[in-house]
Amino acid sequence: MRSVGILATCLALCVMTTACRPGLRRAEATSCGHVHSERKIRGQTLCEDAWICEVPPSGEHDRLGVRRLAPCGNLLGPVFLYLPDRHMTSEIFSMDARDDLRLYLAQAGIRTWSIDYRTHALRGTAEGARAADALWASGDIAADADWLLGFVRGVTPTPVIVSGFGDGATLAYELAARRPADVAALVVFDGARTLGDGARDAEEPDNTVPVLAFVAGGRGKVWTQRVRTGAEAVGGDEAIVRELPGFAHRDVLFSNRAARAVYEPTRRWAETVQATGGR
Repeated sequence: MRSVGILATCLALCVMTTACRPGLRRAEATSCGHVHSERKIRGQTLCEDAWICEVPPSGEHDRLGVRRLAPCGNLLGPVFLYLPDRHMTSEIFSMDARDDLRLYLAQAGIRTWSIDYRTHALRGTAEGARAADALWASGDIAADADWLLGFVRGVTPTPVIVSGFGDGATLAYELAARRPADVAALVVFDGARTLGDGARDAEEPDNTVPVLAFVAGGRGKVWTQRVRTGAEAVGGDEAIVRELPGFAHRDVLFSNRAARAVYEPTRRWAETVQATGGR
């Protein structure tokens, strides 16, 4: 457990010092609070660390949530960053690894990170929803994702496997383009390179990045081709696109079929990326 304590201390320092956080822009944190807890999953103890970080302009809702989940004391597995869809948070509601991708990966030795966007507290009213959508369109949420990647890279020597669900996948593509040295590979969960509102396209990276993409086949051929086109634009001919027949959008990560069809292939691929160095 001493190694986990050291990691938490390093993370706190990285939040406070710009030297630990390359590439930060508007989302630079001014202060963070930290909570540590443990979960028992299939007899295995997982350490869970959560931070709430204040970011400029330090208004009522300018808070980012960060969550890290990994086997206690294990600092050697692949590092996996998950960016949720626009209307989702990083909260984990289940104690069953078959119900949550991050639990599944963490109990297999993969260090998982995720974020609560600053919009997570804005959805209670129509006005809040409009304000949240404006933050997505403006690029502020992309800056939040950029900040999180810098936060993670401040304590890990290896590039990160970045993943995203829905609109989170667009952010993942953007990170691969803007911070290629920090991104080992991409995992796309039913998302495209263009935000759902069409406000902004992700940039293209200078070099190809390994991509594993899952697409909900139940959304039709046009959507499937859109996901495939984005994956191949970034991953080249070696991009892997897995169509999931009959799956709706949420089924990709939140159905009783997800563990076998999505979680396990993701785990195997993440371990392969680490073994081969990604690029």
